[in-house]
Amino acid sequence: MSYITNTQISKMTYNQLGKALTSGELTEQRIRSAYTELRKLAMSRNRRVSAESVTQKFGNETEYFRTNKNLVTTSQLLHELADVNKYLHGYRSTITGLKKHRQNVMDSAEKLGFDIDASNYPDFVRFMNWFKSSEYSKLYDSSSIEVAEVFNSERASRSSWERAFQLFARGSANANT
Repeated sequence: MSYITNTQISKMTYNQLGKALTSGELTEQRIRSAYTELRKLAMSRNRRVSAESVTQKFGNETEYFRTNKNLVTTSQLLHELADVNKYLHGYRSTITGLKKHRQNVMDSAEKLGFDIDASNYPDFVRFMNWFKSSEYSKLYDSSSIEVAEVFNSERASRSSWERAFQLFARGSANANT
């Protein structure tokens, strides 16, 4: 049996972890040990990233990984370890990665007509989270000019966004009659 380091384990997917376990390259005890160490690193990064102002998140993203004692089955352990690995290698685990992602989002939004910069980025995130959960997301594509116009004109609150979309809906209904 060859020794697989935590660095190698941290790059493995769920399927690769399962194959290594069934082939005998890894034991469940070794996987649990690696999970504990990598989870500790992930939680440390998450605390550091959460303390930064750049961490406005879309939707219901939270980075929380269960402790070893809460992972009863081997399958749960492999899934959690794969999730930790994905997090550690993704943009969300570093401040630099989040800043780059935020800049990409702002550049894309500007191309679609949104008036956005670093100062109103948190408002943009709140607006998009609200929009995606509203009934208006069924009527308008998030990249449509109407959505950009509502954001650009009404930054105050959910109720002002509601009113602006209702005006758009009335305007398009009047145009169709």
